Amino acid sequence: MNTEKLPEKLKSNAKETTIRLLYAILFSFIYYIALAVVGAIILLQFGFTYMTGQPNEKLLAFSGTLNRYVLEILDFLTFRVERKPYPFDEWPTAGS
Repeated sequence: MNTEKLPEKLKSNAKETTIRLLYAILFSFIYYIALAVVGAIILLQFGFTYMTGQPNEKLLAFSGTLNRYVLEILDFLTFRVERKPYPFDEWPTAGS
């Protein structure tokens, strides 16, 4: 092992990890906003179902993509993927 390059590697790791930490803070904030939106969708769907007997189709479609987005955020936060979610990537589609 080349110990002369070790401090450079540590500096590089520290910089990359710090940048990822900043992204993690940002996406943690977005995650909690998304959870609030999910809660609102739940209430709206109960309302639609109560009044019409069925959930709203547009909200069903949106909630499907929102659920995928939340999963993308969790995958990034838990280091499962390196790819950053929306707004740094495309908004997820219902079939992806």
